[in-house]
Amino acid sequence: MAKPKIEPGQMSPPYMEWSQWGHPMLYANVQRGLTTGKRLRVSLSTDDSELAKRVMRVLIAQLVIDGRLAPESGAARVYGHGSAAAAARAKEIVQLQTLSQSEYDTQVPLMAQRWDVPKQIIHLMAQRRPTLSLSVFSGRRMRRRKRGEQIPKATSWHYRSPGGKHFHPHRKRINAQLRLEHTHYSWLLPTRDHAKAAEIMEPVRVARERVHQAAVRTLNYAVGSVEHADAVRNREKACVALAAAIIEAGGPIELAKFVQVPPPGEGGMALPKAVKTKATKSASLEKCVEWVCELIRANPGRPPVPLAQLRKKAKSKFGVTRRQFEEGNNCCVRQSQRLMKNFNWTKGGRPPG
Repeated sequence: MAKPKIEPGQMSPPYMEWSQWGHPMLYANVQRGLTTGKRLRVSLSTDDSELAKRVMRVLIAQLVIDGRLAPESGAARVYGHGSAAAAARAKEIVQLQTLSQSEYDTQVPLMAQRWDVPKQIIHLMAQRRPTLSLSVFSGRRMRRRKRGEQIPKATSWHYRSPGGKHFHPHRKRINAQLRLEHTHYSWLLPTRDHAKAAEIMEPVRVARERVHQAAVRTLNYAVGSVEHADAVRNREKACVALAAAIIEAGGPIELAKFVQVPPPGEGGMALPKAVKTKATKSASLEKCVEWVCELIRANPGRPPVPLAQLRKKAKSKFGVTRRQFEEGNNCCVRQSQRLMKNFNWTKGGRPPG
């Protein structure tokens, strides 16, 4: 592929660079002043210097507000920060971070169009990743197969997002409902009150979502690796928990037995437990997520104590770091909020009363 045709003497704006291949494109290139210590390089999706500068002003202001870029750095001095517009955008970014993945994927294109910035800039500002399209996901898996990796096929119900509230009214009664494979499983709930039915089926909904998350994690590792074996065991534990939740909600024994059957062709994939004698990092994070879910269930309005104290308890109980506990979209707090459908569980807390 030919290099871009850039006019002789054409210089890139400060803290930007021209792409080296394909169509001429400007990239943000910031390293000094970043608290992460890593270089920031992201496409600005334009070859117009003025448009690129406008996008950089939006991005740099958000990085400074988040504390990811030092205010006295050269990029902050060049593109400015601390304006009223930047503060307003920061509030919208905070709201964007609390949305579920489906709502996030819907709001990002609208926000990018309103701010006139590329979508990847919104992802960088919100510190979240979009849902991969089916073509991208399939392409990555195909390349991994060409490299000789054995990749499990996500064809069973374990890998499908559950969705729904798992109960529905039928005439003068309320039935529990769970769709697995191509079959609807239904049983009568001992109540006619929707709030009570939701309370009965909430453990089933949470357990079903955990099975989905555990199953998706198995796709990140090659079959036969220790990491894949750990992921398979976590999925098996999630299936056992789902079976217990179904029995507790009055579901049929046949359904409880069915959910514990591994996906087709994946039986016996887990390596012997003697492969790793100590708790893995993923297992510790899973226990931390369950612990935070219990806190949200017991205190749905706000944390019972400030988040700093919860972070210390999590570190002593599960050995998780601050970043694993409360930073990023996949931290323990965010995962627990998604599982419990409680995105208003604020970070600041105080003891009740």
